[in-house]
Amino acid sequence: MGLLLLGKCYLDINEWGNALENFQQCEALHIANPNLPFQFVYKKIYDGIIDSYLGLKEFSKAQEYTHKLEKKVKSLKGEKSKAYAYVISRMGDLCSAQEDFDKALQHYERSREILLQTCGEKHSKFAKCLNKIAWTLYHKSDFGLSYELNTKAMTIIQNNSGGLSKNDIEKIGELTILLSVY
Repeated sequence: MGLLLLGKCYLDINEWGNALENFQQCEALHIANPNLPFQFVYKKIYDGIIDSYLGLKEFSKAQEYTHKLEKKVKSLKGEKSKAYAYVISRMGDLCSAQEDFDKALQHYERSREILLQTCGEKHSKFAKCLNKIAWTLYHKSDFGLSYELNTKAMTIIQNNSGGLSKNDIEKIGELTILLSVY
């Protein structure tokens, strides 16, 4: 658990290489102890590895781990699960990091469809997905729709902020400020 926390700390200060090293050590420990819970391994460790590779701009490695995560989630949880929606969203993050906003938007929209079915439009995970779509539209200069979706995300979190990290809430607020000039 200490390696995981240290890896997250390194991510927070953009020390991508050190973060990656810690998350890879966590992955090696999982291989040695395959009884660790699904959530711990595939959400925390793989997320850290993917974020580290994105920070290092090693997109092919980030994609490799995203596909590993997708394969595992698909086999354990199915394609109509919140976990699968999350993986699809991570694919969008990968595309967004490479500035392929059309492809990112496709992934985020697919994630939104799954989340709408699995947890409804008032859930914090749905709000986070709307915000990712809004940011993507902002990068594509579609400010009107970006504003509309971000406002909807803000309304959801004002009514139910549970489940979102401080960072997620800040991203929604940051886009609100940027869009206020349009």
